[in-house]
Amino acid sequence: PIVVVTTICVIGAYLLPRRYESSTTIWVQKDEILNPLVSFTMAVQLASEDRLRTFNEIVYSRQTIEALLDSLGRRTGIESQAAWDDLIDKTKASIRTDRSGSDSFTMLFVDTDPVRAQRAVTTLAHMFIQTRLQAEFQRNEYTVRFFENKLREYEQKYGETQASVVSLLRQRAQEMPGGSTSLASRYDLTNERIRET
Repeated sequence: PIVVVTTICVIGAYLLPRRYESSTTIWVQKDEILNPLVSFTMAVQLASEDRLRTFNEIVYSRQTIEALLDSLGRRTGIESQAAWDDLIDKTKASIRTDRSGSDSFTMLFVDTDPVRAQRAVTTLAHMFIQTRLQAEFQRNEYTVRFFENKLREYEQKYGETQASVVSLLRQRAQEMPGGSTSLASRYDLTNERIRET
């Protein structure tokens, strides 16, 4: 039995296709500027949850897998949509992800070709980083636009309020006995008394 089992294992080792695994780890820098409208601990928690949520969505999205297959040159020779969908599903099954913390992600790609496995994991990491940077840039742009619009609204409200206060003060000064001339005469009289004193 030992000889038979050893023979089967040796034959299986030579006949089964070799599988190569390539991996990479991505470290995400923590946000230095957090949302000022929430407390510090809540802002850190929300930022880390956002990273964890979007990691798998980016890596396993159909757009990312199709771009990966295009960069590996796997689209050539596939004519039917069913075969293309099958290849996408097989590629998704070859990808494994691990989130070891709130700021580090590990991606693994398994393939029969070691060079293709290495290129695939490098391309996936690059696409993930580019997608995250683009999303951060868009979010920052929208945040800046939002605050600029709010600032314009507050400036306009402040200008309207200031104009109404100034007009109200002018109206009250003119309604005083003697109008605005009484204020000027009082001012001159006070200046004379100061000089005399």
